[in-house]
Amino acid sequence: MDGHAVGLNLGARWTHGVTENAVLVGGRMEKIHGDVRFEWDRAEPRRAWRLRGRGVDLALEPEVIEGARVPLVGRLCIAFGVFRGEAQGVSFDGVFGWAEELSVRW
Repeated sequence: MDGHAVGLNLGARWTHGVTENAVLVGGRMEKIHGDVRFEWDRAEPRRAWRLRGRGVDLALEPEVIEGARVPLVGRLCIAFGVFRGEAQGVSFDGVFGWAEELSVRW
């Protein structure tokens, strides 16, 4: 990171090969080719979430979990915390952010 602004945009399941997955460093965006998997324990969402894919190996250590259920429609779980790991050769250690899963019945 070396003093540069960094950002991530990662999606799973809804992207199916046409991804918006990317790493942004210092105003330069690098596309991540391929899908990213979000792995987390739905029974224990405070445990680390893992985000993995080609060139991506990150852990999100949740500090706050928020959730919502809409009867007969679906549920949302959002984990706010710090990322550690690597994406496209960029190291993330203590970068604050969030991950979420939205399940909707259509």
